[in-house]
Amino acid sequence: MYTLHTVSERLRLNNRGSINFRVIFWILFLAAAGYAGYMIAPPYAVYYMFKTEVEAEAKTAHMYSNEKMLDRLMAKVEYWKVPIERDDIKISRIDNEVFITVHYEVTLNLPGGNSRTLYYDINVTKPLMESTGALH
Repeated sequence: MYTLHTVSERLRLNNRGSINFRVIFWILFLAAAGYAGYMIAPPYAVYYMFKTEVEAEAKTAHMYSNEKMLDRLMAKVEYWKVPIERDDIKISRIDNEVFITVHYEVTLNLPGGNSRTLYYDINVTKPLMESTGALH
């Protein structure tokens, strides 16, 4: 029958000073998960934040020309430190809709000299609202 022991009893019973294999496994697992989160989470967070910025620009597309919207998006690229060139952002207007497409890649340097490339695509389509003033 299995009996429950307090921490001090377990330490006293394990007088060899050895560590259980399960403890080593869980320590290594948590360290690997933490490192993976440290490497992968920031690019995904930046992607979602920049996608929100692109959607917000598309909502206000009726107020700005394509060139001005591109300038505004490039300012946000600088703010979020996204590896995007000006040519990676495509803005077009067809009928009463604005289309903004962004494609970029982030390369992660992993341990052991390995690398992994993450590909991100942002495609936003929003209807153009009526504008009362001229485009800036």
